[in-house]
Amino acid sequence: MKKWILTALTTLLFSTNSFADFDFEKACHEGRGDACSVIGLAYDRNNNYAKALAFYQKGCTYRDANSCTKIGLMYDSGRGVKKNPGKAIDFYSKACEYGDAETCNYLGAKYNNADGIKQNVAMAIDFFQKACNGGNADGCQNVFKLYQAYCDGDHAFSCNALAGIYFKGQGVTKDPTKAAELVVKSCRLEDANGCYLSGMVYEQGVGVTQNLKIALQYYQKSCQKQHNKACQAVQKLQSNTHKAQQPARESHAQSPVAEPKHAAKKPQNQQQNEAETLYSKALKLANSTEGCNQEAYGLFQQAANQGHIEASNTLAYYATRGVCEAKSYSRMIHWYQNAANHGDTNAMFTLGKIYENGDYDQNIDKGKAAHWYEKCAKQGKQSCQKAYNRLKR
Repeated sequence: MKKWILTALTTLLFSTNSFADFDFEKACHEGRGDACSVIGLAYDRNNNYAKALAFYQKGCTYRDANSCTKIGLMYDSGRGVKKNPGKAIDFYSKACEYGDAETCNYLGAKYNNADGIKQNVAMAIDFFQKACNGGNADGCQNVFKLYQAYCDGDHAFSCNALAGIYFKGQGVTKDPTKAAELVVKSCRLEDANGCYLSGMVYEQGVGVTQNLKIALQYYQKSCQKQHNKACQAVQKLQSNTHKAQQPARESHAQSPVAEPKHAAKKPQNQQQNEAETLYSKALKLANSTEGCNQEAYGLFQQAANQGHIEASNTLAYYATRGVCEAKSYSRMIHWYQNAANHGDTNAMFTLGKIYENGDYDQNIDKGKAAHWYEKCAKQGKQSCQKAYNRLKR
């Protein structure tokens, strides 16, 4: 098709005969949008913009993407028409809709850079993605860069989208490990879908070592945020996880050698088991009702007070959303601190971000932010180390 258009255009440009000697005008009038585009371009290059526009418009009406793009360029530059960025965007959008991947990418850049239109990153990503899906390599790179930038800025949806790119190897080298890291980050940012995806990667062992216990924890966290598929996954895995843990406990209890060595830790282990029991019971109650379940709320508090990390994070979430009690950011901080004090590096990082940015009505406190970043950095969390280094510059 491109060869046919090029040959036709060359003939039109250098021929002294009228267009009537060719079939292109007839083809255009019979609905061949590409023929209209060829004629329009010939007039365009001879500076007959009125004729060029007329044929481009006819071609665009016939859903020829190139014709629509040419009209967009005319309105964008004011070549032969009054400059009108809004009309240019409309015609670029039509060209993209009709399958011109390059124009999709161009339109994405306009939305991203506020070029002739109000900046809209969501629209930019949408057009870049369409370009990528249409085989435009620049579109793939642009959507990747945007998701990367926003994920670096702790935008959970972007982290999930970026994970999808790494899973598929769309414009980048396929990297399941990186994808898994990104959905886990999204979950840390309190995104229900990120937690669900984290459960999936651990359940299936994609990019991480398979671990059903960790998968269950992520599913539970997602379920608490009303993610239906996660709740179904919890029901599926919970009984199997408890069965898998039971033999190990019985073996430990019957070991005459291990008992003296671990005797000092037994009260703590017993407390942890009690907290896990309270948490599991609370979770079942919470999932069985819409909104607040006061009995579950009380059990979450009991479990959290015994050091259960997920119970503490659940209560922090409740405090943020005003579940069971009035919304309270101070109570949210309390429960995140409780989780952090029991070793949860995700809660430490969250506290660091809150104090660094002054989120949730908290005063910006670089000292507190550095404290929490440093604490979780010492436990090997790279994102905390980066944040700590950034604060100390």
